[in-house]
Amino acid sequence: MSNKRLIMLALAMTLMLMLSSCENTSTIGKIKGDSATESTVQEREAPDNSKDAGLAEENTKEGSATGNTDASHAEENTKEGTTAGKADAGHAEEKLDTDSTVESITQDSATKEDASELTVSNENKTEEVVPENTPEVIVNDPSKFPPLITLSGKETDHYVTTDYCYIEGDKFYLLLDKDVDLPGDFADNVSKIMDALEEKVGLTFTSASKNPIMGFDPIKMAAIVSCHDPWEEFYFGQKVPIYIIVNHDGMAWTSHALAGYAYFDLLSLYSDEICNKLGRSKEYYKDFVPYDVIAHELTHVLTQRYTSMTSIMTEGSADYFAEETIRSLAQTSESFSKAVDHFEFDYHVDQNVTAQNAETLFYHDFEDQYDQSYAYGHLLCSFLAETYGNSFMHDYIAALQKIGYYYGGAGYAEWPRDPDKKRADEFKKLFGEKVFTDFAAYYQSHQQ
Repeated sequence: MSNKRLIMLALAMTLMLMLSSCENTSTIGKIKGDSATESTVQEREAPDNSKDAGLAEENTKEGSATGNTDASHAEENTKEGTTAGKADAGHAEEKLDTDSTVESITQDSATKEDASELTVSNENKTEEVVPENTPEVIVNDPSKFPPLITLSGKETDHYVTTDYCYIEGDKFYLLLDKDVDLPGDFADNVSKIMDALEEKVGLTFTSASKNPIMGFDPIKMAAIVSCHDPWEEFYFGQKVPIYIIVNHDGMAWTSHALAGYAYFDLLSLYSDEICNKLGRSKEYYKDFVPYDVIAHELTHVLTQRYTSMTSIMTEGSADYFAEETIRSLAQTSESFSKAVDHFEFDYHVDQNVTAQNAETLFYHDFEDQYDQSYAYGHLLCSFLAETYGNSFMHDYIAALQKIGYYYGGAGYAEWPRDPDKKRADEFKKLFGEKVFTDFAAYYQSHQQ
């Protein structure tokens, strides 16, 4: 066979292989391109054949330069090329069938997903998008619980309960025991206190916490005073349940609160009948309601929905904001002005506060003399407000939240060692290294 024929045969074989490869690639690419969607498959570009063409041209020139190429070798190459071409074609056909099946399934799936997305999209056009942290809304069945009542709004009017009942406000439920005597403006005054506290503290009673912290769910009345609780299955949402209790056994209970509820046992709210039955006199309270006590406990509810603090800051801030709130409301009604007239805050701390021990007292939290936490903390909050501004509590709570001071949720696992010391460190970071020594001088000039 002549060199010319060998060259032509080699060129033909090379071109045949190139065309076979391009055809298979182009076919697969077309099938994938037809079934592709924007979200799942990207269009593939055809392979660059310029390199193969250049290689064929180089082989042709090489064939011309080597005219003594063995004809049998060329025939062997031809047979191998033909066999390889058939194998490639069979492989391409098999891959084509597989790809077609996969792409068919993908296309059906994509169509269903598109339809689903369209449905959601259409729904969102007509329905409100509910944030993740919005609590589930459960409607209470009125037939299962004591009746809902309303008050007149007038201080001179009184409503005496003969059985369990409740009052609903924008931010609370007043859950009333038997033999409670409420002035007609009591519910309105609770609303005013809560509004004022939110403004002064810089937080809201409707906590945005997705995972409520420990104490957020109400401790039921039965667990508090071992009595019947008609609201045991009542759904409160994020409104604050406020229990107004009469201790019919004549035992003295102390009003208190956590993040999830407030509980009040106030002699001023006992009916005359139950007082006579128990042999207790409310002569001192006949003309007023100690709204400062209510403001104090509701401050606990507000701050503890966000973080926990030392008892100095917990009790001191509750006293401080209670006084600030009731004084600010005194001009709005005689009910609050009477409460101001009966304030009984005591700022005296038995142990002298000095520049040397001010931080230590804060750190140890008056462990052996808990009642003094109120006085120290109240004056400390007054000092912070005068020195750093009214946002001091909001800023301090935000600082504590960043280091994980939650009762529950993710922050609970991050509770550090020596938490009181850590709180003191955050206190100095926020208000300055000299905050405690400066407070000592303030305390010396303000103690009573």
